[in-house]
Amino acid sequence: MKKPFVRVALALISTSIVAVAIFTGVYYLLTMGKELNNTNINDTIDYTTVVTSSVQSPSKQGEMALVLPEEVEFTIYKDYNLIKTASINDIFTYDGRYYLSLELLNEVLGYSFNLEVEENIYVIHNEEYELVFRENSDEVIRSSIYGGSPFYFNLMNYTYGVGDKLYIPLSSISTCFGVSIEIDDLYRVYFETIDYLYAESAEKLNKLGINLIEPSHLLVYARTVFVQNNKKGIISVDGDVIVPANFDEITELFQDIYLVKNGNDYGLYSYKGDIILECMYDNISLLDPYNKLVLVKEETKVGLANQNGKFVLPIIYTEIGTTSLTGLDTGMEESIFILGDCISVKFYGKYGIMSITGEEIIPPEFDSIGYIKRTKNEEGEYLETFLELYELDAVVVGRNGLYGAVNRQGEFVYPCEYKNIYIDENGWKFE
Repeated sequence: MKKPFVRVALALISTSIVAVAIFTGVYYLLTMGKELNNTNINDTIDYTTVVTSSVQSPSKQGEMALVLPEEVEFTIYKDYNLIKTASINDIFTYDGRYYLSLELLNEVLGYSFNLEVEENIYVIHNEEYELVFRENSDEVIRSSIYGGSPFYFNLMNYTYGVGDKLYIPLSSISTCFGVSIEIDDLYRVYFETIDYLYAESAEKLNKLGINLIEPSHLLVYARTVFVQNNKKGIISVDGDVIVPANFDEITELFQDIYLVKNGNDYGLYSYKGDIILECMYDNISLLDPYNKLVLVKEETKVGLANQNGKFVLPIIYTEIGTTSLTGLDTGMEESIFILGDCISVKFYGKYGIMSITGEEIIPPEFDSIGYIKRTKNEEGEYLETFLELYELDAVVVGRNGLYGAVNRQGEFVYPCEYKNIYIDENGWKFE
């Protein structure tokens, strides 16, 4: 039998051996991450060339990165068919998360590069969608290449630029590309397309007596739209009802938010089954996909709600947005908003301006927003439209047939006493 001091000595020796082993292992991992750790993500990023909002910086500088050993090869499967093998140049881990190169995703999922349209901006497309990515950003713009409004959405983690390549976080690939993806312990990467997931789910749920409709983005969340007694709902692929089949229509309005319709009533649900807006409104339409704002109509009045169902502007206005304020096209690329983050409202026949957070900028006391020069060209078209005075951070307002300009603080930079507004080489003129 060993004496107590011998047992203590042996214990200390064993502990020392384990500590050395752990230290050696940690040192090896940190050494592997040295190359990527020297590539810092910027703290400050300019997004103005693609989107105009301010965005938080992606990661703190100096976070430790772990890179998989170069000899590791990933086996890539699409719908359980072997596609190719990939190397460390296609897949790596950073801060405990997998990242896949945009080039690999394009190859496997059938997208094509347009080109790097500006520094650190990447545009890719397939037959249906165009996607715009930026390095070190959590924002993506998706739009139909055949026209239509842009669809803005946020990634769960930031993209990561290394050298001349852009990497997309695994956690966000489903949102971007509409696929289910996972990586197992044997470095096998499984892509499952919506069509494959639909066929698999339909077979499983049909055995439970549940009928599905066409494939949808819900399948990447292991959910799908089903039909019961000619009504639609949302169900998990295991047969658990998420949203009861009480609706005539269920369609994706924007990222993870679904518009439901029952008779003439509209509402909003999340893909998790949470009620965002009760199905009780006369109409709900997407006003701003970037800020995720919806126009909600009740009888003759409209309001503005966000993606959480909170009303930014109550349902008291007869009009929100500048598109039809003057009855004519304003000629702006984005005619809904004014001064970037403000929106016009009409209340009891008068126009005012609110911020998209609900703050009153200009009370509804004007006859019009914007000014249109009434002369016409040979085709009978109006020649000039003035809404915003960018240099003054102001907007044109009209009252009693005369015009002026008010800034975003609600202050007159020009009083409402001018008949004509125009611009020449010396700037804005009010006469």
